[in-house]
Amino acid sequence: MYRCEDKERLPLWKRLEEKVGKVMTDAIKELYDAYDEELIDWQASLYDPEVGGWYFSKSAQQNEGFLPDVESTIAALGFMESSGMLGDKTFFEATPDWLRKRIGEFVYPLQAEDGYFYHPQWVGKTGNLRKSRDLGTGIRLLRLAGITPKYPAPISSTSSNELSLDRAPERFKSVENFEKYLDTEFDFVNNAYVAGSHLSSGYGELVAYGKLLGADLVDIVLKRFDKAQNPEIGLWHPELSYAGTNAVHKVSKIYNWSDRRMEHVDKMIESTMKLMVSDGQCDSSVYLMNTWYVLGALLENKKKFGLPSEMSVDEAIKMIHAFAPEALRSTARQIQAFKAPDGGMSAGIEHCQTSVYGAPSSMPGSNEGDVNGSACASSALVAGVYSGLDLLDFKVPLYTERHFKKYMSILEERENNWIKYRKK
Repeated sequence: MYRCEDKERLPLWKRLEEKVGKVMTDAIKELYDAYDEELIDWQASLYDPEVGGWYFSKSAQQNEGFLPDVESTIAALGFMESSGMLGDKTFFEATPDWLRKRIGEFVYPLQAEDGYFYHPQWVGKTGNLRKSRDLGTGIRLLRLAGITPKYPAPISSTSSNELSLDRAPERFKSVENFEKYLDTEFDFVNNAYVAGSHLSSGYGELVAYGKLLGADLVDIVLKRFDKAQNPEIGLWHPELSYAGTNAVHKVSKIYNWSDRRMEHVDKMIESTMKLMVSDGQCDSSVYLMNTWYVLGALLENKKKFGLPSEMSVDEAIKMIHAFAPEALRSTARQIQAFKAPDGGMSAGIEHCQTSVYGAPSSMPGSNEGDVNGSACASSALVAGVYSGLDLLDFKVPLYTERHFKKYMSILEERENNWIKYRKK
């Protein structure tokens, strides 16, 4: 019997088995049994009641020079949601008023007049990618907390009347500047992951500043990706590798968000599945997770824009399901390497990232879990599995309401202890 076959989830496992059969269902159960409740205790302990956000890691929490940040905070909240412990609710629907208030109080003061969000511990240490990611995350946290941002932000929903080129980053002051930025900063052929990461993180900026300039900046970007794609394997990379599928994960977001058709979708599906069932050990839990999301993104694009000359959606799903049991067991085997001795999980094997997108995040040389790596290696990965298998309506929660109550009890204890300390 699998540990994940508790009374709460048995009816859901039965429903899934009726849909896809026992072989695939058992393979998914093997993946679920790679996780335990210690991960919940570890992640909840990273909440800082004084600030109202989550630290990236234990070493950050225990050493001077580090503070909670918005991306770690949304990763922790996203873990609650993607793990299934909230049921059908979002984390801001399920979490109590006091926690939403504390998060809002943490995020709101970080926004500056240019619309971006800046952390005091990272002043002068971050570049464009960190700014773009924190912009999207900061706005999302404020909106979900029911708080209006202090200043207009350069995102897709913002009216061009609210923005000014005077405050725009140099790359967005003209179309010529933007094209020069693309051609000097990125290698679309050999390192499309970096280009895709920057440009998908800044997608809202592309739309917002494009409106202001009267130009389709997204189209300018996608023409470069169209030209750089490898037609032999479908990936944005010279060879079949996790670097290639990771690039697809980032780049496909831009195509799907802008409702543009991707070329060579069938080739990308075949290449991704070959990689997923190959021998060896992936050295990044994020790369491992992204292979499943790639399949989901490719199916999404195929459903919108598939051509008669390609596999149908049903044929593509059938092919993915044929590979799935082996791919799931490979994922379950490989994910064990990312468990850390402190109870968390990490993006790397036996080491934690010392910086994330240019921002210092943990002490050098630490073998520990981190909040982003833990989410990517657990709840987000499992959510990606269901996306890649086109089974989102049949998802079995990785954690349940019982686990959410445990998580919240830890947060409440930390909050109450801080309140008592403050009153002394």
